[in-house]
Amino acid sequence: MSSPLLQVDNLSFSYEEGGEKTLQNVSFSVYPGQYVAIIGHNGSGKSTLAKLIMGLLGGYEGEIRLFGEKLDRKNLKSLRSRIGIVFQNPDNQFVGSTVADDIAFGLENRQVDPKQMDSIIREFASLSGMEDFLDREPSSLSGGQKQRVAISGVLAMSPEIVILDEATAMLDPKGKKEIAELIAKVKERMPSLTILSITHDIEEAGNSDEVLVLNEGRLILRGTPEEVFSSSSVLDSSRLDVPFAYALSEKLSNLGLNVKRTLKPDELLEELLCR
Repeated sequence: MSSPLLQVDNLSFSYEEGGEKTLQNVSFSVYPGQYVAIIGHNGSGKSTLAKLIMGLLGGYEGEIRLFGEKLDRKNLKSLRSRIGIVFQNPDNQFVGSTVADDIAFGLENRQVDPKQMDSIIREFASLSGMEDFLDREPSSLSGGQKQRVAISGVLAMSPEIVILDEATAMLDPKGKKEIAELIAKVKERMPSLTILSITHDIEEAGNSDEVLVLNEGRLILRGTPEEVFSSSSVLDSSRLDVPFAYALSEKLSNLGLNVKRTLKPDELLEELLCR
């Protein structure tokens, strides 16, 4: 197996010296090409973990290694340049007067040759389905469209890791579906890209390769989505539900119907219609 791009060892953090720890002895690794979801109830420490990985907070115990290097003040800028982050509120990320300007902003900061910019902008706008909106003002877009533009801008900078920090929290179901479809497309087109999603959206986590569950600052469960969501008692104690399709397929199976437990609604519907 290849070396991890992100390695967290015995990470603990408190916002106040001597205060209650927001994170306690958290350890995990993320490998190239993985799509890892970190879930937990509000206050579980998810967003604090994202800020620590991005170097936005200091004063922690333990160790964070990115791309094989220990994260510290000396290499923070160089390591952060290899990571892209998409925040909860897309409005807070827009700096350009048009969609094209906004995608171009990061490229300009990276001093990309202006002759190459137009093709890069169009490539990633096309990937997110926003190629017909390049001349539009970001304020005229829906929430899902804004977040797709934000993701396009991040991907255009060719990061090795993308962190989605509650990126779907402010979206309606249609917007969440758009982002889920975009992530699936990105994983298909860019298989080496590593995605770390900090989320409380159980349905989103069901599409990942691996799920980490935080509760009261501790990592209490990890595994594939199927493994994690089969541990219903642990999730209940963390005030987390399981995806609807999985819960329904499990109940039908427990009632004696020969139904495969699945996280995919379309797969469950197809199986039921074929009976």
